[in-house]
Parts: sequence; structure tokens; C-alpha cells
Amino acid sequence: MNEGSEYRFGRRQVPVDIVDLKVEKEAGVPSRIDDESDDTSPLREHRERGPSMDEILELGEGAPPLILAQRYRLERRLGEGGMAAVFLAEHVGLGRRVAVKVLGELFSDRHHATARFMREARLSARIRHRNVVEVFDFGSTPEGVLFLVMELLEGGDLRAKITQNPEGLPWAVVRGLILQVCRGVAAIHAAGVVHRDIKPENCYVTLDERGREAVKIVDLGVAARVGSKGEGKGGAEDSERISEDGVIVGTPEYMAPEQACGGVDARSDIYALGVLLGELLTGKVPFTGKSRAAVIKAQMKVAPVSLEALAGRPVDATLAAIYARALAKNPAQRFQSVEALAEALAAVSLDADLSQTPPAESSHACEARELPQAQGLRGAAPRALSARHMYVRSLFFVFVGALAATVGALATLWLSASAVGAEHTPDPAEIVAESEGVP
Repeated sequence: MNEGSEYRFGRRQVPVDIVDLKVEKEAGVPSRIDDESDDTSPLREHRERGPSMDEILELGEGAPPLILAQRYRLERRLGEGGMAAVFLAEHVGLGRRVAVKVLGELFSDRHHATARFMREARLSARIRHRNVVEVFDFGSTPEGVLFLVMELLEGGDLRAKITQNPEGLPWAVVRGLILQVCRGVAAIHAAGVVHRDIKPENCYVTLDERGREAVKIVDLGVAARVGSKGEGKGGAEDSERISEDGVIVGTPEYMAPEQACGGVDARSDIYALGVLLGELLTGKVPFTGKSRAAVIKAQMKVAPVSLEALAGRPVDATLAAIYARALAKNPAQRFQSVEALAEALAAVSLDADLSQTPPAESSHACEARELPQAQGLRGAAPRALSARHMYVRSLFFVFVGALAATVGALATLWLSASAVGAEHTPDPAEIVAESEGVP
């Protein structure tokens, strides 16, 4: 805030410098530095003048820390994206380690970028859930630095896991990860928000207090508010569609068909969850292309391949049906809530895997339909056969074998006679091999 601005404290407005003085006193931070003091720490330097955007972006290993907004000591860069950079920082008064996201200089003067950054802070602050990154603070400095403060996550994203397992992860591992992502997305929807960019890079895996893997959803920079608690009714509110004209928001490989047309609701995130599920299981996404436009066109026009085709091997029937239903082109044919998707996933047995051959009824698994119950997939144990029964069966198979041999010999003679002068017909195997290359 600028000098002379006021802060509403209950029903009373007080000058902001009084509030700052109170906070600093309680936190043990010096309220002012005497001009005659010998203190030359970075805190003293940057209480008089905060770091510029250039100084922050040039912060590297071994460089002295910078004090941002008089309370966050920036130590080193953790990473950066297209619009912002993230730094490891510490609150100078509380000693708490945090991550500070700073909007890049190239975007700080652009209305759309700053509006999105502010919206990310506003929407993130509404969501408190163990599977969604927590945002603590947001602000700007007199030097024009726009920043967002969130909990520090140590670990890696789901992209790293997929890269390390290019053929896919076992279902027992995927189950725990995808269910946590579903819970986080459900919390986002409960706050009346659609994420619009669910993908491996935005799902961070860290360890909880018990040493177990915990997934945190990050980056609500392109999120949008929806009506009716995000239950899939109505599109994003026009006031929240902060994007430049002609720009499609999201990542094409995970984008629902309706999102490419500019209209989204909670079921658009369910589509992205389906893509993520398939990628975790197989290491692949259903649609790729040489350009963003090509991928978006495929999302809108081309039916997704089955999970079995994506994996290149037999798959569990229930997982295949869940995947197909989540990726239905028509939102009305998908799961209508993330809770329903999570319930279907939780019902799949832990020992289910892609190596299991699906039963015959899975031939229509790609159609949106009611999913079979997991407990109904287990067959009864085979009954023991008596010695007499086994003897009768052996005689039957001997007779059938002899009959088949006789018929086969006669058929061979007939085909040999009719083959003279016939045109060459392609081997069925050649046709299959050609068709395998078609997406």
C-alpha cells in the first residue's frame, strides 16, 4: 500500500503505518532503523528501498538475499514458468519457510496477466484443503512487484513420475495418486471454481507428516468461477473470463472439447482427470499433434482411443470403462461430479492392473454406461472334476479332434483346386498392421 493509505480494522479505519507497526512489534521486527545505526543488513537496505523486478529475477545461487515487502527474505529461485518465477523465501519475523511467486517483468504491465495473477490469489484463498496448495499472502510493492505467497512444497510433480515410468505406473500406485487429485479438484469445485488446467505439472507430490505421498494441486492462474458450487450447471461467469481475445485457456492435451469453444463447467475438469488417469496408467495421452491447433481440433472432432489401444495391451474392464466415460465428448455422458468419478475409481480392486484380460462384456466398454461393481468381477473357484467325468471328456475331445482333421484335409484339397488362376488377396495380417498406425 502507498503511504497515507488506510486499513479497515473492525469498524474503524486506521493509517496503514500504525497497523504495520503493530504487526512488526508483535513479530519482533524492528519498527524503524535509526539513521545513525551501524546495521547494514539486507533488511535495513530494503526497508528503505525494496528490490526491483530486475534485482529479483537476477537472484541466483550465492547472491545475498533480498527482502520483499519488508517481510519476505528471498533466498533462491525454485523455478519459473511462462509468466512468473517462484522463489524460496522466509518470513523475516516468523521464520516460516514459504514459496513466493512473482509475476514476470514482461507481464507486469499487461492488464490480462495482472488480472489473472490477482484472480489466482483471490480464488486460492477461498480453498482450504490438504490436496490443494495453501496461499498465505498477496500484495504488490511500490517498485511494481506483484507477488503471491504460498506453502513451500518439497518433492516433484506427477510429470516426473510419468517420465520415470514411460510405460505407466501400477494401478496400486495410480489409485492413491488419482484419488487425491480427485479430492483436491472436488474441494476446488465446492468453492465454486473450475481449475481449467488439470495436468501432471499442476499436481505436486510431497510427503505428509507421516511420510506418505500427498498430492497438492497448484496453479489456479486460469481458474474460473462457476455457478451452483461447480456442479456442472452453467458455464464460467463472464466476469471471470480474463483472457485476451482469441486465446484459448488451458493445455490442449488435457482440454475438454467444450473448453476449446470457451464454455466450461465442472465436467471439463473431469475430462482432464480422465486424460490424467490414462497417462498415469500408460504413459501416453489420447491426442497429440504437431501444433496446439491440431491437438485442439482432435479433442473436438476425433473419438479418443480406448485405454487398451493406448496401453497396447489388455486392460482391466472397469478401468477401461471409467476412462472412456470420463472422456466422453458430450459432458452429459461423463461422470456428473468428481465425487462420482472418485467413487468409481475407489471401487476398483487394488490388484486390478492393465495386464488383466477383460471379460467379453468389455467390448462395449467405451460407451458411457453404468460401471460394474468391483466385487462382481471375481469369478467362483472351479469345481473339482470326478475321474469318470474326466474320462468321458477325454473321449469327446479325441472324437472332435479326429473329425476336425478329416474336415481340414478335405478343405485343403478343395482350396488347392480352386486357387489356380486366382488373384492375390492381401493377408489379413497386412491390413491389421496398416490399421494399427491409424489413431
